[in-house]
Amino acid sequence: MSQQACTPHAFNQKTFNACQTLRVLNSTIHWSYYPSKGTVDVAFSQAVVSDSRWVAWAINPTSTGMVGSQAIVAFRRTDGTMNIYSSPIKSYATRLERGNLSFPLFDVSAIYENNQIVIFATIGLPNNVSVVNHVWQQGPLSGNIPQMHSVSGPNVQSFGTLDFLSGKVETIRRATSSVFKAKISHGIINTVSWGMLMPVGAIVARHFKAADPAWFHVHRACQMLGYLGGLLGSQQEFGSAINLQGLNIKGTDA
Repeated sequence: MSQQACTPHAFNQKTFNACQTLRVLNSTIHWSYYPSKGTVDVAFSQAVVSDSRWVAWAINPTSTGMVGSQAIVAFRRTDGTMNIYSSPIKSYATRLERGNLSFPLFDVSAIYENNQIVIFATIGLPNNVSVVNHVWQQGPLSGNIPQMHSVSGPNVQSFGTLDFLSGKVETIRRATSSVFKAKISHGIINTVSWGMLMPVGAIVARHFKAADPAWFHVHRACQMLGYLGGLLGSQQEFGSAINLQGLNIKGTDA
């Protein structure tokens, strides 16, 4: 499905000058661009199949992919209220933690209406550019905690380039999703190996020597598993880096 121009819609009495229907995940982006200010008002809407879903829209100032994206995340809490916050995506193993973005963000809000979540924000565009790489996504919730999104189908096709001035949209089609599954696996494996197992092994060696000889076996197991996991993660990263060569295919949709 290609991006198509759509009729701007008024949300909560907010109107926008332009919009595009995005090609996957039942999403639409509405905006009003102010060149003299270097800002853009956006409304990102996405249809959700149930209340227990999170949605996100992001600008990536440095690349066309997920890592480096500066995201706005929204979902409906179990009590019916809306939760919306910013989250810089630093790795494929992200948990969508709250954090400040690398560019100014104002007037952030979200609503749930007609089985859609709509994100509103005013963005100070990085370096006052009008063309941005954007990413949009959705995934399940466990209570009020965002969980990992799918790593196949539409969820690995939701990338593009958007020109706020002309309205031109450039899609980025991924030749295969297997590479991105490998990238995500690499991030998770490295987080568990280097970020959890290795430190746990070191803590056991330092603080639990009184529990001899059990401490040594636990320490050795954590260190070995962490090291082997790190090697596996590095191998996946090397393989996916090779496979990523030439996989981005750009197409322009009016």
